[in-house]
Amino acid sequence: DQHYDKIYQSRRAFFFRGLVGFSLSLLGTIFIEISRNSGLASLCGDALLQGFGGAILFGTLNQMAAFTGRGNGQRLKAIILAGVQSSALVVLGVGLTSGFKSHNGERFSRFLLSIIVIETVCFVAFLRLLGAPSVAASMVRRDSSLIQLDQLLNISDRNVKEVHLLIDDETTNEQVAQLQVTELSLRELLKYSKACCWILIITLIPSFLVGSWFTRVLTDWISLAQILFYVRIFSDFTGRLATIVVPSKSMTSLAWIATLRLVPVVLFFLNSKYPNSLSHDYADGFSIFLVGIIAFLSGYLVTGCFQLAPKSLPWEFRSSNLSKQASVLTVAFSFAAVGGLVSSLILISFDL
Repeated sequence: DQHYDKIYQSRRAFFFRGLVGFSLSLLGTIFIEISRNSGLASLCGDALLQGFGGAILFGTLNQMAAFTGRGNGQRLKAIILAGVQSSALVVLGVGLTSGFKSHNGERFSRFLLSIIVIETVCFVAFLRLLGAPSVAASMVRRDSSLIQLDQLLNISDRNVKEVHLLIDDETTNEQVAQLQVTELSLRELLKYSKACCWILIITLIPSFLVGSWFTRVLTDWISLAQILFYVRIFSDFTGRLATIVVPSKSMTSLAWIATLRLVPVVLFFLNSKYPNSLSHDYADGFSIFLVGIIAFLSGYLVTGCFQLAPKSLPWEFRSSNLSKQASVLTVAFSFAAVGGLVSSLILISFDL
């Protein structure tokens, strides 16, 4: 992405990514209405379009947060990640107000139309975001730094003194060193960001595994799976916002929290498999309590990783690699999500 940002400038590149992301999401939603009676394969294709669109938008907004705002965009990252999670609550609200209850329900078209309107409003909001003075100024600064980076990299070692021609005579030695930055390779980025990636994997694989297990919890309460789903959404959302009030201090603390969080994960699976090990009256409540803890810590850990990741880069490399690092973390996030779903399928295939 950064390569094309240099060629076309950040504002054009991010507009294109947003346009593609929202277009795929809208097409996926529209095709669901057109082909809703065409079978499972067609529905999966529509879901893929929505998934690709959502992934592009998720990565794009995380990249923007990396170089927009103060403090490496820590608050913006928390808000973006919380917004991703709270989107499920928006869909719940639309479902309740439209009266939609099933795929073949009479009000399904009204439900989809409401989603299309919301996606269109979000696209307009994205365009306004690109035009906001602070975002536009951040993109101009980023484009200037990328151009300056290319100029510095084109200077050979024997002519390194020519670096001084790129800056004013009054620039201090500290500022000169700050300009001598390097764009890291993918391998180097992974080396500096591996702690964040491992924490994301340790956090998200159990999260998606637990989330996919809601319908397999042994219970007589028919609504439990739905309640667990929304408890998870709300708790995760709260955990992400909590990073604004109580920001993460270090990767070491996040690693300890991620490790200790495996305890309630194990307890959840034991309780879902053997609910009678506790008093049956409390087994469902215990499941809700455990899901709340797991989801809250998941939101806190994921957001904390995105906030602390820039500090893992050496300061002289930081400004020119923030956007690229955000992409690496997004890939690790997606890899962990797939890992959780695959793990769930493996456990189901062995009837565990």
